[in-house]
Amino acid sequence: MDTEPTAYESTWFDMLAALRDCTEVELSIEQEPDSDQDVERIYRDLADRDGIVFEPALIDRQLRFSRLTAEWQVPNPEVAFDPLLTGEFSLSTLDQAIDAGGLLAVLDVPRGEHRRYSQFRCFDDTPWSGVGYMAMVRIEPGVTDPEVWFKASTMGCYRLDIGYAEYLDTLRITKGATGWQLLFTDISMSEGGAFAGTGRRMEDMLEVLPTLFPDHDYQPLRERLAERRRDYRLRCPV
Repeated sequence: MDTEPTAYESTWFDMLAALRDCTEVELSIEQEPDSDQDVERIYRDLADRDGIVFEPALIDRQLRFSRLTAEWQVPNPEVAFDPLLTGEFSLSTLDQAIDAGGLLAVLDVPRGEHRRYSQFRCFDDTPWSGVGYMAMVRIEPGVTDPEVWFKASTMGCYRLDIGYAEYLDTLRITKGATGWQLLFTDISMSEGGAFAGTGRRMEDMLEVLPTLFPDHDYQPLRERLAERRRDYRLRCPV
């Protein structure tokens, strides 16, 4: 960047540096800084053009990047093609997500859900691995803190019980470990269920990440996993 990064942007540079400096991680990064963005003007124009207004806390999390993407893995020393952990994120800002348009062409829309699904806009996806995961905000008239939804490949779309700001904060802790978003849904990761494999990956995440990046508090994520593994019926996506 030609100008100094904001305090918030610095937290992302720190996260990327931590991944880059970790010798156990194989990392690919693609980032395009764009320090000439006038964030206030962007969201003022969005409000004037489309009538979309966001909470100031969300706008404060605007990253002045044309794109911020990372893909990584922690290789398994015993099995070459079975990494201990993988992760990926590809972030767009809220205004970029809105400008990119709707997602009906790539979503399996349940009967009666056309209106809701037409309001989804992607702000984080997985273009490197192609696993089909996608995080979306739901843009509704008059809603300044939009719902966040997650497309779990062919397994449906699920609403997260966190908002956009907390999503970004949690992504920095998980480093985008594959499937972390499902900890914040109401699905079961119990053995024998459809998401049992995700539960095992989350167990791996909570074993590997604290070892490599011990400066974070992972206990809330452990509690989330314990809740997801309780034996109750898997709710269908809505």
